[in-house]
Amino acid sequence: MSSRLVVPNIGMAAVKAATEKIEKWDREDTAAIASARKARMQRRAQLDEQATAIKRATDRYEILDRGEQPEIRIRRRFIRLPDPGRPPEEDESWPETVREKLKADVDSRPPLTKLIHRPSNALKMYLSLLYIAQLEFEPGTRWNNERQNTGKGGWGELCGLRAPGTSTRELNLRVTRALGKLADHDLVGVGEWRSRNRFDGFTLHREDKQQTYLAPSAHASRSLPVAFFTAGWHLVLTNNEMVTLLAVLEQTGQPRARKDAELVGVALPLSMRWRFYGLAPETFASRHELEEFGLIEQFDPMDRTGGKLSPRQRQEEELRAPRITLKLTDFDRPAIEVVKARLAHPISPRRVERAISLQLLDNDGRWREPRTQ
Repeated sequence: MSSRLVVPNIGMAAVKAATEKIEKWDREDTAAIASARKARMQRRAQLDEQATAIKRATDRYEILDRGEQPEIRIRRRFIRLPDPGRPPEEDESWPETVREKLKADVDSRPPLTKLIHRPSNALKMYLSLLYIAQLEFEPGTRWNNERQNTGKGGWGELCGLRAPGTSTRELNLRVTRALGKLADHDLVGVGEWRSRNRFDGFTLHREDKQQTYLAPSAHASRSLPVAFFTAGWHLVLTNNEMVTLLAVLEQTGQPRARKDAELVGVALPLSMRWRFYGLAPETFASRHELEEFGLIEQFDPMDRTGGKLSPRQRQEEELRAPRITLKLTDFDRPAIEVVKARLAHPISPRRVERAISLQLLDNDGRWREPRTQ
């Protein structure tokens, strides 16, 4: 038998197909990284525009917060559906058409993810209201609204909406839009439709039902450090980031299965996110930003590349969700400073290795524009 090396006859067609596939991946990844960089630049510019409004809010918090409240409680029913949750996504009880299924999906979510289905300032406002309510009212005392919606010290300012140059009319519009969204979800009570001064003196409702707000008990709630609010994180994070953080907070407090008890962090697999939290994949993807900003740590037992599984992993391995640990301890710096400092980097840390391989970063980490094809 000849000892010479046997070279498989792959064929030029197969080589060409493999090359084209790799080139396609490179083009797709290049486009995705360039798009992500553009989004980071836009977000940083938006934070520059919002900086004064956020500073006005946090300065006002320093006046109101006397240090008597170490944590702010949020009702668990606001974040997570009670057991047994809703039917699995593949269950036959869901409507067949895409449009009807989306409506059924949104309608069956917990209040938190139902609230962010459409972009708005409603979640930022509601979290601000909960924070102020717990600063100013003792547990068991019903909330009473004696503030104006606009003007110095009003709700517009406390919710980070009073930017320089904003007219009273424009500020009122921002506030009433957010309140209107909250009223649609029974999270605040307002006047009758089309009534004069409909939103003045609005009433704050509980997170889980149409009832005047009372601070929740420890058993019925999860807690965020008060410093999370005084640093302005609830005003700086996107809706997707805030929702994901609260889902991790809630899941961290859930009882653990025996096989899970010794593992670090918590997992939020796809089935759990659907049934109990109403977390869409694009919402949960914001966990990467939470990690970049230092609010969580992640460990991926499957070592996903760029957050994605390879075709081989999907076929051969048991799917395991990333393990997430909260890091809600260091709030010495204002949230806007932390986030802007991270966004000053051209791309997120998880994309650096791939960006270098595509020659989108030079040796000093500076951005290179993609070559035009």
